[in-house]
Amino acid sequence: MLAKFMTTASLVFLIPLSSFASEIRQRPFAYSFDAASAQSGDTFVVCSDCPDNKLTILPAIAKLAVRMSDPMTIQPPATQPDVVTVTPRNELPEIKGLLGTVHFQLNSSRLSQFEQGNLEKISRDIPAGNAVDVTGYTCTIGTDDYNKKLSFSRAEAVATVLKAKGVHIGTIEGKGKCCPASQDKQQNRRVEIIGIRKEEM
Repeated sequence: MLAKFMTTASLVFLIPLSSFASEIRQRPFAYSFDAASAQSGDTFVVCSDCPDNKLTILPAIAKLAVRMSDPMTIQPPATQPDVVTVTPRNELPEIKGLLGTVHFQLNSSRLSQFEQGNLEKISRDIPAGNAVDVTGYTCTIGTDDYNKKLSFSRAEAVATVLKAKGVHIGTIEGKGKCCPASQDKQQNRRVEIIGIRKEEM
């Protein structure tokens, strides 16, 4: 194989093309045995036998290595401790329920002997330390103002007995002829004892 390397200017003025080569090709790489290196500048090769594979083979791409100054360790996310919120007892939600009912005669706020026994039984069923609300009612006979006062007097009479037995009283209220519990007027002349307790979380 006849080959000479030179610049474009020397190629034009010094070498008769027809006498040395059948073609002129730009050769971007120089080859030495099995190694190939890129040519700098406009370098051409004049040859009579330039295999295509020599013109198309690219030099091997150098592998790059990255060196880290410190090894990287991936830590798992820290687990959050379970948080238990304790609600103060005085802020716990209240649960109310009807503990019992005491009835009265028409136009009266006096407890009968039977109802006193009934109230005694109700007071024993109230858990120690729990408070109760006491609410009085009347039937529909009479004016609103009168029934309001009468219903409050009935509630107050029941609360007085419960206090004497050591029961904590929450509220005392008279609602008059409001909220009938039955079509029977006797059943509406009543005082309801509502138990209050704190819901345990």
